[in-house]
Amino acid sequence: GPLGAPGQAFGAYLGAALSGGSVGAAPCGDIDGLLPELRVYLHLLALVHAVKGGRAGDACVLADALAAYLESKHRFTLAPFTAKALYYLARAYEMAGRLSDA
Repeated sequence: GPLGAPGQAFGAYLGAALSGGSVGAAPCGDIDGLLPELRVYLHLLALVHAVKGGRAGDACVLADALAAYLESKHRFTLAPFTAKALYYLARAYEMAGRLSDA
């Protein structure tokens, strides 16, 4: 993706959300050391924040990064998060007018 690893996308969005900028403006840090469930939960919170804030471009970047991360993991404990992530991925692409790309 445009921001590199999924952890970097999350860190960039979190930093931007705290500073009022857009994705890539102010990296907050990497989250690679976290348990997958916690990492996905935090990433999902950032995605929901972007969607509810009407930031379609940021939401698409976050959704793509989260989907890529979830595809790389094969844990049954991530199934509920995957369902929510797919919903918000579709919602982000719908907001951006790119639903056929999702």
